[in-house]
Amino acid sequence: MISVEMKQNHEGPHISFYEKGAAEMELQLAKLPDLLAEHQAYQGNIVHAYDYWIEAKP
Repeated sequence: MISVEMKQNHEGPHISFYEKGAAEMELQLAKLPDLLAEHQAYQGNIVHAYDYWIEAKP
């Protein structure tokens, strides 16, 4: 599983989609099934945490 963060984070811009918004996160996540199709270990995506996702800017 690939986990992504939506909560604001001050450890660096590569940690969270907080500043880019939910639409950008969803666009990037949509690419993963094709990019990782040959890897049997890939089983999908999860968002940490759901509350931040539904409250995120578009």
